Amino acid sequence: MKTLIIAFAVLLAITISLPAFAVDLQPLAPPTLAYVSSTHNTITLRVTGGAATGAPAGFTLQWMPITAGFSGTWPTTGFHQATYVVSTITGASKPFQLAAGQAVIVVIGAPDLRPTLAYWPVNEADDPLQPATGYVFRAFANAYVGYALQSGYTSLFYAPTLPAPVVPVTPTTPEPGPANERHGKGFWKHNLGIAGSANSALAATTFFRSGLTWAEILHTPPKGGDTYYKLAQRYITALLNAQNGVPVPAEVQAALGSAGQYLAIAGPGVRANTPQGKANLRLASILASWHVPGAPAGR
Repeated sequence: MKTLIIAFAVLLAITISLPAFAVDLQPLAPPTLAYVSSTHNTITLRVTGGAATGAPAGFTLQWMPITAGFSGTWPTTGFHQATYVVSTITGASKPFQLAAGQAVIVVIGAPDLRPTLAYWPVNEADDPLQPATGYVFRAFANAYVGYALQSGYTSLFYAPTLPAPVVPVTPTTPEPGPANERHGKGFWKHNLGIAGSANSALAATTFFRSGLTWAEILHTPPKGGDTYYKLAQRYITALLNAQNGVPVPAEVQAALGSAGQYLAIAGPGVRANTPQGKANLRLASILASWHVPGAPAGR
């Protein structure tokens, strides 16, 4: 019995004296990403600390344009990365230290003057994003040295940039009203890409992953009730109206954001009787109603 007590005491002493690093560290929970807004060369995202753990040592965000051959598998090279770390200086601002559920706004494609931010590749630190392009993002919480391991990656997150600002056009088929009045699909179908105008570049730009140009999308009938084309045409029309200087109601702005995120990765062939088809028609309805001067959005 005495031997057993001594053995237990020795075991207890060894257990108590084990250094902290002998304990298995657990990974942090991944952060979450949410879309906020876009310009023609930036995308603004909201990064929120993961459930229970947050991101005590900051987080890292990776992104790249979506190419025609992208299959959903992240490559080993060819992407951009920004590492948002937490300052170790007492009293310093720590905007990227996130508690569980705490969020911070980041803008990709523009200089971020907050400290403790590192880009890779370094020579492309805050390069503007490409206009009218879909981008894919992922993020992870940085390892908290001595306390927790790096988190896993978030699910892939998609968001588009807007086209470069269009130049107000002189209609080839004049319509009454002020120059910044809302116009329908027919107006932009005939006026987007007027020869020699700044808008001609957009007309010839490929519309995300569709394989067609922005102008060709407007000229393509949605055969078989394809809701992809219905939404794409309403999206282009509303976006060009907004870019042409027309104030955008909040509901329409939200619909533009949702439609843009979807169209950045989608393709034709979405029938109306599918869940996605019904969602497309709801968004298209909001955007289409705004094209008509005097009609409230979503009516």
